[in-house]
Amino acid sequence: MKKEEKKNIAKFYKGDNLIAETTENAFIGKEENCSICLDDPFVSRKHAVVEFRRDGIFIRDLNSTNGTFLITSKSDRTEPLTPYVMVDSEDKVKKLVRKPEKLKSGDVLLLGTTEILVEIMDLE
Repeated sequence: MKKEEKKNIAKFYKGDNLIAETTENAFIGKEENCSICLDDPFVSRKHAVVEFRRDGIFIRDLNSTNGTFLITSKSDRTEPLTPYVMVDSEDKVKKLVRKPEKLKSGDVLLLGTTEILVEIMDLE
């Protein structure tokens, strides 16, 4: 018997406002046809993509001009500090997304000047 795959939903918040929720791949950018459309002059037309894979939900930068950053709490990440991984004064790790990065609830994406809180839940 084939094992049933768990289905997840990703929700994205700007401040307290839910700006998008999806169960499938979603483009982030300032183009109107992006699933998550941001009005930010520092965001590329197609800036990044949220990818649903068997092993989780990932963020991948699409060679945007200003990059995509993943912000997590220091205790959640184990990689060494590099020019692409920094710790700020609030003990948050800010990492430039150079390859697909797995998302988890509580992560924050920084695209241009826009911060987006990620919430991931299992669908029943």
